[in-house]
Amino acid sequence: MKCCRNLAIAGLLGLIPLTGAAAAPDDGPQRVVYHIDSGDLERQRSALRNVSNHLNDIGDARLEIRVVVQGNGVSMLVMPEASADLGLYGNATDQIQRLVEKLRVRGVRFFVCGNSLRRRNILATDRLYEVSAQDIVDSGLVELVRLQGDGYSYIKP
Repeated sequence: MKCCRNLAIAGLLGLIPLTGAAAAPDDGPQRVVYHIDSGDLERQRSALRNVSNHLNDIGDARLEIRVVVQGNGVSMLVMPEASADLGLYGNATDQIQRLVEKLRVRGVRFFVCGNSLRRRNILATDRLYEVSAQDIVDSGLVELVRLQGDGYSYIKP
C-alpha cells in the first residue's frame, strides 16, 4: 500500500503522468517518434514492425510518426553494396526496403543523423536507401529532443 500511495503522490505532483502520454488528443493525431540506434538487423526489423503495428492499431489518419535513425542504427538505411567501401554492414536489404517503403506510403517520415553518417564516412546519399538531403538532420539526438518538445511521445523499441 505504501508503494501505491507514493505513486499517487508522485502523480499528483506531476512526476508521473496520470494519463497515457501517447493518448490522442480529441482534436488531433497521436504524435510519436521512434528512436532506432541499434545496428542489429533483427532489432531494426522488429522496430519497423512495431511502427507498422502502431499504425494498424490506431489508424494512419490518427498518427504522425517520425523515425530517427542514429548511431549504429544508420546501417538500416545503408545499401548492402555500399558496405565494402565503408567498412560496415549495410542492412538496407530488399526486405528492409519494402518495410520502409510501406511505412513511408503511410505517412511515416524517416530522419537520419548527420553526425552518425559523417562518423561512418557516409558522405553521399547514394549509399543510402531513399534518403535525400531533407531527411538528414545535423544531430539525431537534438532532433529527438526537438520532436519531444513539439509534443511527440518517445519510443525506443
